[in-house]
Amino acid sequence: MLNKSKFIIPALLAMGIVHLSYAESVPYSDAIDCAKNGNVICQTAVGLAYQEGNGIKQDYVKAKEWYIKAVNQGEKYAQFQLGVLYSNGFGVKQDYAKAVDLWIKAANQGQRDAQYNLGAVYYNGYGVNPNKSKAKEWFTKACQSGHDRACQTLNEYF
Repeated sequence: MLNKSKFIIPALLAMGIVHLSYAESVPYSDAIDCAKNGNVICQTAVGLAYQEGNGIKQDYVKAKEWYIKAVNQGEKYAQFQLGVLYSNGFGVKQDYAKAVDLWIKAANQGQRDAQYNLGAVYYNGYGVNPNKSKAKEWFTKACQSGHDRACQTLNEYF
């Protein structure tokens, strides 16, 4: 049997939305009700829980459905995670161009993981023409946003 009372914890923590003491008290039914009522944070957290299989069965299609609801409200972490689904072909047809589009939206809102991923796709040419200058620009933004791996990448490759 799945531990549905705890599935939301890792999702909320990964998003940096709540501290452990609060997240531990969020039952499954409350999280789903919150998401169904249109709360963008809850929608994103439910999507992430389905994506990672945290306390519930992993289901990329359900993750995508919840992310789309949050993306339609402009939520940057949902934009980033939906981009991850598209870049990897998890629950969707792999589409780097869609991933890049979503990551640009998230990155322009300061989402550092999206900024880092954009640096990587421009460096390697996934879904875009390779462009070392744009790669450096996005890695720099991610580094300035506190993304340690982006800082390491800048020191190693630029």
